[in-house]
Amino acid sequence: MFMSLLRACRVIFVPLGPTKEDIDNMEKELREFCRLLYLKAYGNDINNITLCRSTIVGLLDIKRKIMACGPTWSY
Repeated sequence: MFMSLLRACRVIFVPLGPTKEDIDNMEKELREFCRLLYLKAYGNDINNITLCRSTIVGLLDIKRKIMACGPTWSY
């Protein structure tokens, strides 16, 4: 779970900006992180995730933000 998050973060902070392929891979890693977090940390029970749900869903918006604004280091 943690490694998926690290791989995604490496793409986010590329100085020259990530390629389209990098962004797609980053999104896959973030989705995998969210899936594993839900499965492992919250015991696959939606009642256990109520406090962190908005934070986790925010991770899934990163791809859209990069596509709209450019590399994250620039804004």
